[in-house]
Amino acid sequence: MRNYIKLLTAAYEQFYKDSRLSPSHVSLYMALFQEWNISRFAIEFYADRHLLMKISKIGSTSTYHRCIVQLHDWGYLIYYPSFNPFKGSRIRMQLLDNTEQELASGYDPKLEQLAERYHPSTEQLDDRKYPVSEQACVSNIKHNKPINIKTPNRQEVILFFKNLKSKKSSANHFFDHYHGQNWVTGDGLAIKNWKSLAKKWIDTQHAFEKKNKIRHPKSEKDIDFLKTTNDKDYGQPL
Repeated sequence: MRNYIKLLTAAYEQFYKDSRLSPSHVSLYMALFQEWNISRFAIEFYADRHLLMKISKIGSTSTYHRCIVQLHDWGYLIYYPSFNPFKGSRIRMQLLDNTEQELASGYDPKLEQLAERYHPSTEQLDDRKYPVSEQACVSNIKHNKPINIKTPNRQEVILFFKNLKSKKSSANHFFDHYHGQNWVTGDGLAIKNWKSLAKKWIDTQHAFEKKNKIRHPKSEKDIDFLKTTNDKDYGQPL
């Protein structure tokens, strides 16, 4: 049995040392710590994104995904994203109290039953009805590989756009847009292939420029807005 006070104290000590953490990271970790405590510090447990966002007071899906991925990358936990809408993602909390990590191999069927407790029976999330049986709604396919997606830097993006005969300004616009979104799509999913997305961006940009060129064939410097002549008689009344 793990010691609640010892684990929590170790977490706070780690927060103090780690300058990378933001309030959102700490809030999300504490929400996960509480779910870990509820599961009696199980080796692994399921966590529902909607409930975690409510507990941690994180209102943005992209912020939630960014924080949980970074907590995974920085060694606070191991995150196994779920593709089952009726079951949360699988979480394995890392011990921060310098004791030996207790890891178990294989799949524990009791984890299936723990999935239901992350949705209170008196509350409905996103107008969806969650299952009440102890059997999983989909096949027991395990997604054991933690996510590890490499994001590009600005120079990589500029070079890629240059090789495709696209403008540097377009590359900077692409980078600033998705870097500002932490390299996730509008629905909160991590971008796995940024080059494919960049090609679509370039094609859209070229199509827009071509359409705009056809619609406005003349530049402003070629248009005489006054439509006057050099021999106009200014003595005539207007």
